[in-house]
Amino acid sequence: DVPGTADSATIASGSVQLGDPTWISGLTVTGGTLTVRTTDEPEVALTASGSISVNGGSAVMVVSNSTLRCGGNMSLIGGGKLYTYAGPADWPSTNYSVWVDVAGRLTLGQASWVYPYSHPTNGSGGMFTLGSLDIATNAGFQAKGAGYWASQRTYANGYSGWGYGPGRGLSYGGGGHGGTGSDGAGGTGGGTYGISNAPVLPGSGGGAEGYSGPGGHGGGLIRIRTSGTISLAGSLNADGNAGTTHSGGGSGGSIYVTCLRLNGPSYGAITANGGGQGACSGGGGGGRIALYCVGDSGYAGTMTAGGGVGTFGTGATGTVVKVYVAPVGTIFVVH
Repeated sequence: DVPGTADSATIASGSVQLGDPTWISGLTVTGGTLTVRTTDEPEVALTASGSISVNGGSAVMVVSNSTLRCGGNMSLIGGGKLYTYAGPADWPSTNYSVWVDVAGRLTLGQASWVYPYSHPTNGSGGMFTLGSLDIATNAGFQAKGAGYWASQRTYANGYSGWGYGPGRGLSYGGGGHGGTGSDGAGGTGGGTYGISNAPVLPGSGGGAEGYSGPGGHGGGLIRIRTSGTISLAGSLNADGNAGTTHSGGGSGGSIYVTCLRLNGPSYGAITANGGGQGACSGGGGGGRIALYCVGDSGYAGTMTAGGGVGTFGTGATGTVVKVYVAPVGTIFVVH
């Protein structure tokens, strides 16, 4: 039976898919997989007026080309996982095609992760709008290699030596994004694209020559907008994947965060680094990171968009933009 607006749902095992709009008061997933997917984007497939909990190492939630809306708090704890998959094209009047909207706090406990996947060939991404965000150690948003695909060319399959994306690498070349990808022994690295202060595109894939395995996928897009504070003891990772022998590394993706304040210890990490590569190939260029918060940030961790190190060449460094916005009520006096 389909639950109603006053009902609270619990999923303990098996696989459940929601294709029609569903309204409930709360949701607990302790095992199995709940998939939220619609074909009539951007329709809201699941709305919980209260809280959502994904609790346990076998508990998985998937939001694909759709919208998940939570009116309370949402927590991933004990190894719980949330996967989001963007659709093939941005929704009208937006630049995303999957949306997670949490009115309260999103909590990621230890060993619990959000995996945001951009569309692998068209580059559409996702959006997370939150009241606040709390990320523990060994937890966070993991978009490593979740961007544009690399070339899948091998010695026998005849696929193109180009990867996907605006900064795709050719043959031995690494993908580019915020920084250019390095050339390889044969083949060119990809160029730069995107906007440094508003990055919304994933990283591009590396090329592949064909003698060995495929190139490295580009890093994905992590886009978070909160009205409150982000506490980061874990990581936001949009690194590109490494290539294999005779194939380029993927470029770093995009991390675009707006919040009231970002706090976190020295072991927190925000990275959009390019992927390295195997013999004779080029590393991927660094991605793009943009952080907007009110006042000075209390974040002591790292924030890097470095190029991938390759045996033939290293990708160029990407961009990191930090903007501290004056709080509401600030008076500017112009003489």
